[in-house]
Amino acid sequence: MRLRSLRLAILGVLVLSVSVRLASGQTSGSVQIGPQQIGQAALPASAKDQQPVLSIAEGRLTLKVKNVRLGWILDRLTEKAKVAIQVGAGAGSELVTLDLQDAPLDEALRQLLSRHDTFFFYGVNKEGPAVLQVVWVYPKEKGRGLQPVPPEDWASTKDLEAASADNDPETRLKAVVGVIERSSRDRATEVALRALSDPDENVRSMALFAASTRGLEILPDTMMNLFTSDPSASVRFLALEALARDPNSARTFAELGLKDPDSKVKHRAREILTGLDAAERRRRGETTPRRQNPRSDR
Repeated sequence: MRLRSLRLAILGVLVLSVSVRLASGQTSGSVQIGPQQIGQAALPASAKDQQPVLSIAEGRLTLKVKNVRLGWILDRLTEKAKVAIQVGAGAGSELVTLDLQDAPLDEALRQLLSRHDTFFFYGVNKEGPAVLQVVWVYPKEKGRGLQPVPPEDWASTKDLEAASADNDPETRLKAVVGVIERSSRDRATEVALRALSDPDENVRSMALFAASTRGLEILPDTMMNLFTSDPSASVRFLALEALARDPNSARTFAELGLKDPDSKVKHRAREILTGLDAAERRRRGETTPRRQNPRSDR
């Protein structure tokens, strides 16, 4: 379902106007693709005066936080403990104050999530006893009657990275999106860049879109190469969206987009140029397009 939602979202992007964003004058040394920072947790303002402590060693957790958002803690645990923690809608916004010293991870999670419905999954690896692999978290009394989610939603990051090199394009696609969503920003960017050269156009476009929703930074040269050379219209469209965020070069790439063989890319290029013209009129204090003087051949 997540994969299908991402694909539908790409179709939605194809008709989305970015005129307001183009008028903002945003510039940077790298292209920020995607205004939304989905999956990127931030510390709440109330916790800035006290730096959280979160460390894991040999399956034991040390955690000292004061008024820190639960979702931020769970995101860090997913990354550091290699346990997939799935947070349901309506959970994760609570502020947590807790002091744990060298506690077993599963016991620490039970204490941390004592006011939530939770499911713990222990899986058996090739060798050794069963270990905690997945935790599902829901608001109180909202976890009843729920069913397990697909493996790509909770498989370990290590498993997903291995699957990202699978011979089957669909398997690679799901794995790449999973790694981009749950890995550290540096690792997610590395995987996204590698996927952008995948021979399958669906893998490339979905990797670029997932990187956009995560707010990852892709160098302008990479985006420029995708925009001018990639055979996939979806990839070229998303690359144009990213490049057009720089007002210093947006018009150049939009005009180039007017020559693209794909009608949707051309349409987006025209919308970008319209947005740039509107922004220019606002800077001049104009409210309507200036009329051109009628030409006379007499």
